[in-house]
Amino acid sequence: MTSDDFKRWTSGLKAKIQLLIGKCILKAIDDSEGNQKIQVSALKGETISEMERFQEYGLTTYPKNDAEVLAVFQNGNRDQGIAICVNDRTYRPKTLSEGEVMLYDHAGTQIYLKTGNKVEVNGQGEILLNTGDASKWKPNIISIDPFSGAPHGGPVAGIEKLKGA
Repeated sequence: MTSDDFKRWTSGLKAKIQLLIGKCILKAIDDSEGNQKIQVSALKGETISEMERFQEYGLTTYPKNDAEVLAVFQNGNRDQGIAICVNDRTYRPKTLSEGEVMLYDHAGTQIYLKTGNKVEVNGQGEILLNTGDASKWKPNIISIDPFSGAPHGGPVAGIEKLKGA
């Protein structure tokens, strides 16, 4: 067998392997079913619709258009794609230290699990806790002086009412 024969024999297999995984650009989302269905642009001029998007249990997101999508294609078939990861480098915070975790959105709202068992919540909107039975909520608010000023020098955060505390 010559090298030309080998290339000809393996060319179909090579093409399928190259089509197994692809980086795409998110163009639309249908969030009405059990799994999101997305539309992406993939290879030059290729639009793929109705691609199922898998997400981690207990966490769901609705990314903005033009986010990057990592997709796998069963047997290299572009009609059978599954989105396994969506990333948007525009909004991803780049300040974390090793081992830290952050939940964030495009508007800058963040829930930051920091080293040293610290949790930091950052945002400009309200924080709403829906607890059901407020008598079971045991707040432990630590501050320099929670009633006369915020320790960080920003606006005072007011607690209007604590039920059952």
